[in-house]
Amino acid sequence: MDHELTGDGPVDQAEKGHLADSSGATPRSLSGRLASGALEALHGWGRHAVRADRLHGGTTASTLRIHLDDGTTAVLKQSRRAPEDLWSIEAEGLQALRVAGGPAVPEVLAHGKDFLLIEDFGHPIPDSDSFWVTFGHQLATMHQVTGQGYGWHSSTMLALIRQDNTWTEDGWEFFGEHRLLAMLRLENVEAALAPEDRSSFDRVIARLPDLVPAQPPSLVHGDLWRSNVLAADADSPALCDPAVSYTWAEVDISMLWCSGGVPECCFDAYQEIRPIEGDWRERMPLLHLRENLSVLAHIGYDEATVAQVRDVLERFG
Repeated sequence: MDHELTGDGPVDQAEKGHLADSSGATPRSLSGRLASGALEALHGWGRHAVRADRLHGGTTASTLRIHLDDGTTAVLKQSRRAPEDLWSIEAEGLQALRVAGGPAVPEVLAHGKDFLLIEDFGHPIPDSDSFWVTFGHQLATMHQVTGQGYGWHSSTMLALIRQDNTWTEDGWEFFGEHRLLAMLRLENVEAALAPEDRSSFDRVIARLPDLVPAQPPSLVHGDLWRSNVLAADADSPALCDPAVSYTWAEVDISMLWCSGGVPECCFDAYQEIRPIEGDWRERMPLLHLRENLSVLAHIGYDEATVAQVRDVLERFG
């Protein structure tokens, strides 16, 4: 979820200039476009929406900045096609990431089967190294929270993919089975890859103990690409859209590294708090395979993504 405005989308054009009517109710032109549960939650607080601006969203939902009649704002995520437990899972994930010394996390205001309403961190990410140095320190602090095993007490969602987080004592087994092989069983991924690709995955998974150093099960965001980093204010990095579990911290690092847009000073700052073993940059594409498979699972065959997958399999297999 990226809190940068995309301009006048369908919601904006219909609602700009509409204010609450004399009864103080949300305008009909706006209320028909917002999740009913969100409107009920606002009504329960004595608040009404007067405008909605479309924000960049992900694959699962539309994301809106809701302007309320008291001058405050909130962010609304809503979807009619997402699993009914999506928003409760995300709300729990946000709460789990609220770690002392870690990045800021928006407060969950309300959620239901078709919506999530959260605190609005509308500040743009500053173009400064100091912001990213702070984020590197805070992310390392968050990753120092560890669990007794690899997994989570329930499944979580990576966009529209349900992640199996069955508790596992072995990190290599957890990543191989629940983050790679589980993806290979999805219909779009099976269609995009050839049988020989599956054989290559088997070889790479068997070699994981030689390729990835032993690491404790850290609390991870789980979907940490650049667009899921926000700014609560100019000096306060924040996180959104989690897919939490206890697993290798390098899963988060690989997404930040491979998806781009994060300066080197962030990774240097991270290692001041929590050093990364060995020539870590070399194995980032290997850990990023899960995200490559997620792309195929969501959109189907993509030539560039398949080529990336095969290149990594050749390098590490």
